[in-house]
Amino acid sequence: MGREPSGNPFNSLVQLEHEDGIPRNPFINAGALVVTDRLHTRTGDAAGTLLEFLRAESGNPALTFDKEVAASETAHGDRNAALAHFMASYGNIAGPVPVLLDQYFRQCSVGASCADLALAATFLARHGIRADGTRLLTRSQAKQINAIMLIRTSSGWCRSRRRRSRTSASSSGRSCRPAPGAARRDAASGCGVPGPAQGARTG
Repeated sequence: MGREPSGNPFNSLVQLEHEDGIPRNPFINAGALVVTDRLHTRTGDAAGTLLEFLRAESGNPALTFDKEVAASETAHGDRNAALAHFMASYGNIAGPVPVLLDQYFRQCSVGASCADLALAATFLARHGIRADGTRLLTRSQAKQINAIMLIRTSSGWCRSRRRRSRTSASSSGRSCRPAPGAARRDAASGCGVPGPAQGARTG
């Protein structure tokens, strides 16, 4: 498992083929499948373990799987199945692929509110401390996870921003190549985005 932004769509097969079936990070589909496989190997029930964790951290014992959503995920999960089989062909999946997919699709069907989801992840804001006060991760591990999440989010934001810029430029009949000096670097996301030249007036 890598720790770098993929630069490709979250469900892409292309990068896996070039990198021997090793996902770039755990936040793309291929990476999430590998994490599910490892968790299932260790616990015997990846989906159930995740559900219990989310219930405990969110404080909502009513969280459960949505069977309709799980069935839909299964019915339309050909790309995820392809990703899992491809990684298995490289020996990067420990368990049977059908079992992995069942666990993964169940995980994808957890019904939760925005508040539940936010609370479930606050152990990262507490530097690895769970809701019950026990330590799940070291400060360093929590920092690493937050950094990987930021990299993944920034990468997706950059691609979206560039697509919107190109679409806007095309629809207005303008060239999408910025004029000299018109590129600025967004310090928050670490990516170059089109912007006005220095000293230019904007309205």
